[in-house]
Amino acid sequence: MGRIKKINYCLPGRLCPKRLGRGLLLIVFCLLLTAPAQSQTPAIDLTLTWSTDTYIPADYPGKALPSRGSIVEIVANVDSLAANPWELDYRWFLNSSLQKESSGPGKIIFRFMVRQQAANNQSVRVEARDNQGVILSSASSEIRIVDPEIVLLGPLSSLSLDEYQINSNQKVNFIAKPYFFNIDHPDDLDYSWHLADKEAAPESSDQPNILFLEIEEIDRAISQRLTILAKNRNNYLEQARNSAQINIIP
Repeated sequence: MGRIKKINYCLPGRLCPKRLGRGLLLIVFCLLLTAPAQSQTPAIDLTLTWSTDTYIPADYPGKALPSRGSIVEIVANVDSLAANPWELDYRWFLNSSLQKESSGPGKIIFRFMVRQQAANNQSVRVEARDNQGVILSSASSEIRIVDPEIVLLGPLSSLSLDEYQINSNQKVNFIAKPYFFNIDHPDDLDYSWHLADKEAAPESSDQPNILFLEIEEIDRAISQRLTILAKNRNNYLEQARNSAQINIIP
């Protein structure tokens, strides 16, 4: 009996069944190549930096810290090649409360005043969103609120000490250096010096934060407390006090 040969019939203008599978695979492959890539969320590195306007001495190596009544400025820093920082929509939160007036497209800077009733730590958070409202990144920072300080420096000392030992029969000076007040210059403060509960006047009104003491010769050691009180001339609620024990020896 003869072997039956399988014949594939192909109509003109149509794919043969044998070639149909290959054609479908080719079409699917081409569609995959030509299909538009799905949109991807751009990678964004978002950080916060902040500064404040309180006073610090020129030789202070640290950073000014905010006190109550000061202005704090926070900047959102966007590090991304895929997104324009000025085209992003920023949502700022202070202590978890949305700051609507400070939020919006391109608002990379947020400022707020520290209220008198503010807690010792203020929490700031920002969300960066695209024009569809998708959160691309977020960042937060805890900002410590401090009280103004007055540092009392004694003779030949670059450090503030609780106690100084001074020889008699000489002239010495003490310097009061303010920190974190809402002032522009140390002269914006009123200084009140007291030695052993008696008022001590600075030698020069041009330098009220410097007190000179003329110590006479003595035959026995004495100990007295020196106190300095500094008040903001524009806001007497803002003040700081410091003191040191002065031991005078013959």
